[in-house]
Amino acid sequence: MNEVNDIISKCLELIRTGNAEEINNAQQTIEKLWNGKNIKKLWPSIFINEIEKFDSIKNMRNKVAFISVFKYPCLSYGKDNYNLFADFLFNVIQNKNGKLRTEAVYTFDDLIINPISILVLEQKIGEKEKKLLMDFYKSIDRATELIKKYMEPKYQEYEYIEDMPSSVYKSLQFLQYNMLKGSLANLHYEKYRQEKESNDIMSNYNLDNKDKWDLYYDAMEYLDTNLTKVAVKILDKALLIDNDFVAAHVGLVSAYEMEGNIKKMNQHIKLGYKKTLKKFPVIPERLGWGDIDNRQYFRAVFYRASSLQKKNKIKEAEKLYKLLLKWEPNDNIGARYYLAGLYEGLSADEIDALFEKGNKEQKWDIVENILVRQNKIHNFFIYIDGDFDD
Repeated sequence: MNEVNDIISKCLELIRTGNAEEINNAQQTIEKLWNGKNIKKLWPSIFINEIEKFDSIKNMRNKVAFISVFKYPCLSYGKDNYNLFADFLFNVIQNKNGKLRTEAVYTFDDLIINPISILVLEQKIGEKEKKLLMDFYKSIDRATELIKKYMEPKYQEYEYIEDMPSSVYKSLQFLQYNMLKGSLANLHYEKYRQEKESNDIMSNYNLDNKDKWDLYYDAMEYLDTNLTKVAVKILDKALLIDNDFVAAHVGLVSAYEMEGNIKKMNQHIKLGYKKTLKKFPVIPERLGWGDIDNRQYFRAVFYRASSLQKKNKIKEAEKLYKLLLKWEPNDNIGARYYLAGLYEGLSADEIDALFEKGNKEQKWDIVENILVRQNKIHNFFIYIDGDFDD
């Protein structure tokens, strides 16, 4: 083993100080050793010592060569030395030499294989794996901060990274792109980012000096910026103030739907409807939408109707849509379209998709035609002057 150790050390010395032929021969020798058996356990300490000598390398060709062989310890021991290796490569990527930066970006790809493989393989996540993933997410944050540091107005005119002139900024953009190019990595990083941002916001948010409605409206503002975790924490506090606060359940339905947490979403759909029935033991004939406090009950009933429609419980859904139209004949919430879709044999999701398409194209003739067609048969909606009725 000492003989192999000496060979690796001599190869690295040639890479640091040798000519082109010596560098090439040393690189080939290291590659063969890396592909051999029982060798890799010798590498971490050797390369860690070499990192300290990197700045003393005088020739740029030798620096580039060292970074190219640095991929081997990144692949083999990136899990145990992620932060050390990442710090080293981040420093190299800020070098003025474009070739050196490019090689460092490629080598960083080999380092991030370690955390990404945890996500792809969906292996059991222990404390060690959690730490590695957290370090990976923090390195994405670091790339983002460095991008801000090196940003110049002239780069804004370029639509694509590859069209930019060579620069530290361009190299960092490529690095960040590589870190997030997999949808899985992007998804998990976004969860981490939201959690981090949520914790930062909540550390400065005063929950104790606000009433339930203040909390509700604050939560809705955070939902508008996709900060669902902040909204959830605030709405949970509102429910501690008033466990029967329907608006909080309605808000949590939206938050959990945005997060894709269908189980929690459905829980709050049921709770919101249950608390609405508690509020009105006798269902009122009319309930004006103009009274802002009433809108929570409209939304709770609408969510319940839509949920029932998705479960193909047609009669129950129909009854609730008709209740909404009875409460407010002007139908500000749009129940008539979902009731028409129900009669047409469409699911609530299909109606949602039609509305999304209409909003995108600013053209809603498909849903309007469904409404007109089904209303002629079932007569559930009375048009006011100016409404589409042909």
